[in-house]
Amino acid sequence: MLLQRDGCFMLCAFFVAALLALASAEEAKEEMAEEKAAENTMQAVSWMLLGSITFQMSLFYLVNWPDVDIRYYSWMVIGNTISIFTAVLTFQSIQGAVEHLATDAHYGHEHEWDQLLIDFAHMMFWFVAVQVSLFLLCGKLTHKPFEDVPEAECTQEIREQQKDLRSKREGNLRCFAQMLAHITGFAAMRALGNVQHLSWFAASPLQSLIVVLLAYILLSFIFKGVNYVRDLVINADGGADEMEKLWQEQSLDAENDVIGLACSFVLLQSTRFALFGSLPDLDGTMEVALDGKLPNLGFMMYETWIFLALLVAFTTIAIVLFFLGHRFAVAEGLSDEDDEEDDHASMRDASIHRFLVMSQTVFFMCSSWCILFAGQAFSRAEAADQATTIVGKIALALVVSLFLFSIIFVLDKVADSDFITKETDVVLVKVIVSKGLAIGFAWEQCFDAAVDVVGGETPQAFTTKLLVAGFIVVLVVPAYRLYVLPKVDAAQAIKDAADDERFAEEKVAEESGLNMARSLQNKVCQLFGGSCTRPEGYRPLASK
Repeated sequence: MLLQRDGCFMLCAFFVAALLALASAEEAKEEMAEEKAAENTMQAVSWMLLGSITFQMSLFYLVNWPDVDIRYYSWMVIGNTISIFTAVLTFQSIQGAVEHLATDAHYGHEHEWDQLLIDFAHMMFWFVAVQVSLFLLCGKLTHKPFEDVPEAECTQEIREQQKDLRSKREGNLRCFAQMLAHITGFAAMRALGNVQHLSWFAASPLQSLIVVLLAYILLSFIFKGVNYVRDLVINADGGADEMEKLWQEQSLDAENDVIGLACSFVLLQSTRFALFGSLPDLDGTMEVALDGKLPNLGFMMYETWIFLALLVAFTTIAIVLFFLGHRFAVAEGLSDEDDEEDDHASMRDASIHRFLVMSQTVFFMCSSWCILFAGQAFSRAEAADQATTIVGKIALALVVSLFLFSIIFVLDKVADSDFITKETDVVLVKVIVSKGLAIGFAWEQCFDAAVDVVGGETPQAFTTKLLVAGFIVVLVVPAYRLYVLPKVDAAQAIKDAADDERFAEEKVAEESGLNMARSLQNKVCQLFGGSCTRPEGYRPLASK
């Protein structure tokens, strides 16, 4: 009996010891997991610190590079990244607040038309904001007395005042035209993306593609109306002065950016729908059913190569449209740089040229989206568990930046070649700038994720995002206007002067070589007693 009781005590003791051992093991596992998580966090922070320092120091090298073209492209990329980041942050914070107040932050089938109405109202608000802001910034309502002083009566002090005022207004116009255009473009992307997700349009890739055509028609119609009103305002006082011409130019550039962002995004959404069988969501994220036909890694790499092929295709289409627009502008007497109508050009010719310019902008931006989506697909293939984290997004932005700056260096070497004409040099610059936009898109994803993490830790996420967005805008926009934009302008001025000198020298050399060839031809003709004079009505055989 005693032995049985002792045996029971022993069994109970062993059982309790086993439970304690299991509990200790679980605690040890939890401690190891916590230590592992803490170690992973420290590793992530360490890599981010090293990566950020490396990236920042690389920017110092790039903006001080001996080649003036690289300096210009570097400042342009920095400016575009700041503008896109600020635009997305402003748009999404206000959009989130409006959605929270209007629809209780709930998306559902019963609310889709209400949501659509909110999105289009938001888009039109920003579009009106662009036009009104540029009108006010051009100085139509803040005319200074010394602006009307005739040139013959201007003193040196008055000239300096006029020059400073023009420079200030030009900088303000360029700064807010770009930022407000990007905000409007992202608002249009959101509205048109919601249209694509309506049940009828989302039924097939072809039906979703109709949204691209409708978007193009709608935005072109709005642009026509705004241009008509702007022309009335400009011609009300007898013609356009220097600031009014700049207002017109910046307004047209802003409208091109809006239609480029909006139509390129929905066009690529439809293209991805056709290629992969699933319409991506409003953020461009796509869920694909593989049905066991391809392994996940294989599909991700396949998706990456598809996007790279689309990159080449869209860039080629954009280049062809550029050459068509340039040749058409030269043939019809239009201004190829600012799309303004010349005195000898008809409204029909100006409309055709504007269509070609807007279309090339759409396809250039499509190529930028392709780079971003290719990078995302590659990161999911290589590190699926980290691709959607903030660390993964920063790593993607760094890789995209390195890859695209390598391409920019190669394209710049091509642009500096002796066989490149001025027309080809212009299109290469457009290709480089469009690729620089992809860097801005990649870093925008990082900033957006960072704001979501900060805002998600608070009870009122939309309020926190709104406050963070307001603080960052107040901090970033003045710095962009005062310190970044002047650097972009200065680098562009140096680049343009160097290009003009280079192409002028090449033209002189070409004419000199042609004159030497003609002189040699005349001497040969005189040596053999013939005449080099062509008979009247002569045409080369190739032109007959």
